[in-house]
Amino acid sequence: MSGADDGELLVAVVPKNAREEIRLSVGPYGRVVTFKAWVFYRNEGGLMLPSNRGLAFSIDKLPEFTLAVGQTYQHARAQGLLE
Repeated sequence: MSGADDGELLVAVVPKNAREEIRLSVGPYGRVVTFKAWVFYRNEGGLMLPSNRGLAFSIDKLPEFTLAVGQTYQHARAQGLLE
């Protein structure tokens, strides 16, 4: 995930812990528009770099993925795993 130079748009950043964050983006990958959720980490020099952990898929799967995340959230709440 490199950013504006390749047409990728950073949409949101979710802190994961003190050294890592999850970056959510959309952008082209060849002829396909993709959604990415990628873990970035802070190196010893303080720079945020992409890790080898994350997921990417065609943007047309995003509605189904969003519903699945919502269902997971509701399940976690119902089980008392979230406040």
